[in-house]
Amino acid sequence: MEAAPFVLDTFAVLALLQDEPGGERVERLLADAEAGEASVHMCSVNVAEVLYALWRRGDESAARTTVGDLQLAGVRFHDATLALSLGAGALKAQFPIALGDCYAAALAQELGATLVTGDPDFRQMEDVVKIEWLI
Repeated sequence: MEAAPFVLDTFAVLALLQDEPGGERVERLLADAEAGEASVHMCSVNVAEVLYALWRRGDESAARTTVGDLQLAGVRFHDATLALSLGAGALKAQFPIALGDCYAAALAQELGATLVTGDPDFRQMEDVVKIEWLI
């Protein structure tokens, strides 16, 4: 049986790293991925958002180690390929949300995955991507 796929957006990863509401769910997903019970994915665009968010908050060290820590936890990273960019661009044309969010949603669509987030901007996308709400 294939593991259930999940896509983490920037909100989800920051909730985990900053011990915010919903972070415990992300932690359980990573444990499930390590056990082979889930596959957890993230777009490289959202990795960049996590990096700059942490760095801007004055935690350059955490920003630099985050990617490696996520890889060790079993997160599969996906580059912003032309196909993914076309999907994100199409979503951006339809919905007034951040481009990075569109990449996360496009990756979830591409993988047939559930997008894990607490970002209320995604409420307008509930008809086009399956969402698990953290808060």
